[in-house]
Amino acid sequence: GGLPLDESLRVSWQPFTILLRAYPMTLALSGLSFAIALVLGFFVGFFKSSSFWPIRWAGTLYINVFRNIPYIILIFTVFYGVPMLFEVHVSAFAIAILSLSLNQAAYFGEIIRGGLTKQQRGQIEAAEALGLGPWQRLRHIVIPQVLLAIAPSLMGQVTPLIKSTAVVSSIGIKELT
Repeated sequence: GGLPLDESLRVSWQPFTILLRAYPMTLALSGLSFAIALVLGFFVGFFKSSSFWPIRWAGTLYINVFRNIPYIILIFTVFYGVPMLFEVHVSAFAIAILSLSLNQAAYFGEIIRGGLTKQQRGQIEAAEALGLGPWQRLRHIVIPQVLLAIAPSLMGQVTPLIKSTAVVSSIGIKELT
């Protein structure tokens, strides 16, 4: 008496199809948040590296606030606070992207600040000697070198970003976890 051999070896594919439908949401949340956080993180990193103390203080404050607020508190604050403060309806997906981006930009900002400290003064002086303006130096010299220096650290931060997407289920988004 039990099940025939072929019945006991049958695999249910239903859990796999559910997971496959959730992957795009997790990838969208992670990818969009990464891109927005990277741009915002550049500003935060430049602010934190500034020689002008009020701007440096603003960068430091941003990093300290958004790295130390638990992510679940941040997402609930944004999810319930934005509609109350601005009297607008914002989708849960947009709130998730916003809160993930704000949180990760603090980490990216610190990573970028570290990359900026590795800038070689001779490279900047050479660009100045060639007559490159401040924006050209930034675009052609500083940012490419910083990106190369911080790429491993940024990729290391992708794992916590993907893990953070699990919290968005608390505001009704169905993603991988």
